[in-house]
Amino acid sequence: STDYVFDGKRGMYKEGDRPNPQTFVGITKYLAEQEVGQISNATIIRTSFKEIPYKHDQVPGEMYSSADYVPIVAYLIARAIRFLKLPPILHVATERKWLVDLARKTKPNIKVISLRDIDMPIPRDCSLDISLFKSLYV
Repeated sequence: STDYVFDGKRGMYKEGDRPNPQTFVGITKYLAEQEVGQISNATIIRTSFKEIPYKHDQVPGEMYSSADYVPIVAYLIARAIRFLKLPPILHVATERKWLVDLARKTKPNIKVISLRDIDMPIPRDCSLDISLFKSLYV
């Protein structure tokens, strides 16, 4: 699933926090979560990842995220699915950061814009609390 199942008003969402999606992606992923939640022994992994290099030519400067680049998140997910017993929902991501800092790792001169410059709703802070994930593999 995705971090966009949350509205992005406060960030550092825990697995037990109530989703409140505000985007099409978030709504469709939340609907899928509800279906998967009906399956016994299933685990919903919420995550967020970006392509390398950062896909866009601009980035909102006031956005937080727990996203990281695909190879990093794929490695973390591979670690997660090796656990013998997984909880019903697990957040798998990296630490909370400004999205602009992540984008600058692959596009140092990326143009920084404001969320107000974007014509669609984008959550400001959908960062995920990853303390449960970290406790499982430490």
